[in-house]
Amino acid sequence: MNQNNDQQEFIYTYSAKDQSEIDRIRQKYTTNPKDDKIKRLHDLDASVHSRASAASIAVGTVGALIMGAGMSIVMTEFGQFFGLGAFTAPIGIAIGVVGLAIAICAYPLYRTVSERRRKKIAPEILSLLEELDRENGKKD
Repeated sequence: MNQNNDQQEFIYTYSAKDQSEIDRIRQKYTTNPKDDKIKRLHDLDASVHSRASAASIAVGTVGALIMGAGMSIVMTEFGQFFGLGAFTAPIGIAIGVVGLAIAICAYPLYRTVSERRRKKIAPEILSLLEELDRENGKKD
């Protein structure tokens, strides 16, 4: 308030910087249903790849470890330690090949898991997309 000639006047100054700060804080605490739907859509799409990746990484890691065990048997004296004798190299190679076969299965597993997950969540994703299209005023 400012006192001029015994009159009271209110002087208001507008600051765009203050207003943008206020709007930024308001956005953090208010929820927009459209934003929730977009986030849900993004999360569903990401879940396809994350589940498939986790499964294929696990299988690939197990396969690599088994293959490494086979290589260790062939290249070191572990075969003698386990009493394999003359069969050390063939048994180590066989174990390595089994590990390699398991590791090779990682990519087909990724594709299979992602396709199944995609089919499972497709109706929900399509429903969310239709709702978002309606909210944006897009017609079929």
